[in-house]
Amino acid sequence: ETNYLATDHTLRHFRSELWLPELLERTGWSGMETEERVLRRAQKKVDDLLSTYRKPEVSEDLLVKLRAVVEKARKNLAGGNRR
Repeated sequence: ETNYLATDHTLRHFRSELWLPELLERTGWSGMETEERVLRRAQKKVDDLLSTYRKPEVSEDLLVKLRAVVEKARKNLAGGNRR
């Protein structure tokens, strides 16, 4: 008898498939210091993302078409066509 933990496939993929959260700590709650550390990491990530953001160049015609699709979906999905 064997299980998935003992297969060659698991051995080959184990390290690359582990999920380690970038912001949260997996050690459990151990007081406000932990919360503050997590909040500092989250704020740093937000700051980094905002500082590197570059607005994509998209033609105004394409934006008009995309907004029309979004508006149609909003009406259909948000109950705009209720009877």
